[in-house]
Amino acid sequence: MKRQEEDRERHDDLPGCVAEFLSELIRHMRYRRRAREEVRAELQSHFAEELRECKSEQERQKKAEEVIAGFGDIKLLATLLRRAKKRCRPPWQTVVMRAGQIAGLLVVCFIVYVVWFLAGRPVVTTDYVAQFNRLVRPPADESLNAAPLYICAADMLDGPPADIAEVLKSEYADLSAEQKQRLAAWFAEKREMLDLVAEGAQRPHYWRTYESEEGMLGVFLPHVGSYRDLVRVLGHRARLLADEGQNEDALATIQVCYRHGRHLRAGNKTIIEQIVGMAAQNTASDALLDVLSGRGLEPARLAQLQEELKGLFVDEDFTVRVEGEKLGIYDEIQRCFTAGRFGGEHLYPPRLASLGSTGDGQGEVMFDLMATPRHWGTVARVLFVHPDKDETRATIDRAYDIWAEWMRRTPSQLRDEAIDINDEIERMVQGNLLLEIMVPALGRVHELSYMTKVRFDAALAIVALLRYEAEQGRYPESLNELVAAGYLEQPPLDPWSSGPLTYRRTGEDFLLYGWGENFTDDGGRPGVDEHGDWVFWPVVQGDN
Repeated sequence: MKRQEEDRERHDDLPGCVAEFLSELIRHMRYRRRAREEVRAELQSHFAEELRECKSEQERQKKAEEVIAGFGDIKLLATLLRRAKKRCRPPWQTVVMRAGQIAGLLVVCFIVYVVWFLAGRPVVTTDYVAQFNRLVRPPADESLNAAPLYICAADMLDGPPADIAEVLKSEYADLSAEQKQRLAAWFAEKREMLDLVAEGAQRPHYWRTYESEEGMLGVFLPHVGSYRDLVRVLGHRARLLADEGQNEDALATIQVCYRHGRHLRAGNKTIIEQIVGMAAQNTASDALLDVLSGRGLEPARLAQLQEELKGLFVDEDFTVRVEGEKLGIYDEIQRCFTAGRFGGEHLYPPRLASLGSTGDGQGEVMFDLMATPRHWGTVARVLFVHPDKDETRATIDRAYDIWAEWMRRTPSQLRDEAIDINDEIERMVQGNLLLEIMVPALGRVHELSYMTKVRFDAALAIVALLRYEAEQGRYPESLNELVAAGYLEQPPLDPWSSGPLTYRRTGEDFLLYGWGENFTDDGGRPGVDEHGDWVFWPVVQGDN
């Protein structure tokens, strides 16, 4: 500090032209402040040394001007001095400075890229709702459409009394006598609603005309809940009628329920609609077993019922179709990816966030994720490596094509081939945030489809077994004997084993079951979830 003060005092008496020259030179250097001050100090010392022998101010002024002139062009001198300072700095300092410059450039580029990324907007070019309407509508007159009747019935059901709503959510076997009486009275009040459903079930087709400003996302769910409630109504009514000894009305209600479910499944509906349709068919099959367990049907009526059930089964296809579901995902692809701008297409975070229910607002989602270290990996995927629109569409096409092939194989066959549908589909869509949100649990849908089929097959076999016993005075020794006697066309297939459902006589009754989801014969022990067997007979009240 003392030396700097001495140097400053020694240099204060330099001519004014020197000070002006040094200020101009330092300004042209455009370099770090410390380096410029070092250059200034060195040049001041140089001028002081040159002017030391001068006696007068005029001589000092003249000498200073000669030295300044000797330096030549001031801008060139500033450039040479800047280069000299750069060459003299330590290597580690050069590395640090270059790294800092590169980092700064990358930060600037990143900010520009993020601004560009967030400025993108999707462009909706295809009306997939209109395509879906064309897909689901058969070439039939409106008078053959059951949808208007179902919609009217659902509107009549909307908002039942609180006690009725609670009863409909409960298992029928758990209802008290008082609750059943209240339910019977309510059914009498809702006779028009029940007649509308029955009339709709007799029509050959079902389709709705969908309208939605939100695209296919607004099509998927709105009406499904009301239909699910109608299914509960039909299931409880069938069992209540059977309790009252009105077996014919109970069987008619069961067939209405089954046809209602078949309507929801037929054609290229969404997977959600098809699942509700399967629930209706399962409710009908379970209610039928409850009615049969009362053993109140004569042999002739059993034979007639068997033909009626086979009529329901004619042309029945339990395969779950995905064409409508694919249109929904196509629509979300066009709404979740930007389009019509330079630089290519990429994900649109606000729309993606609305699908995942993680937030809303233009760009807020991305900034919120950036502020959370555990989400930085997701941010990097979205910004830099996420599949584009074409890759996303190709992935969903490939996934659904493969799943359509798997649908033709039973769960047992898939297990033998070591195929886990959920794992395989998850592997295919892994890394694609949109598809990870949108693709349903297709493995479970596959299982539900086969559960629906085996329930119906088991019910048909049970009718044949009861009819055989009523006419022959005993149950057959095996299902093959039942087939040989002409009571059944073929033994019902067990999708969870490599053969038919397991049948065994038990004294004066019989046992009919499937192996269940654990692919193991547990001896007909009823199970829950993946443990135990699917026992169809004898009927265990309250398990349906």
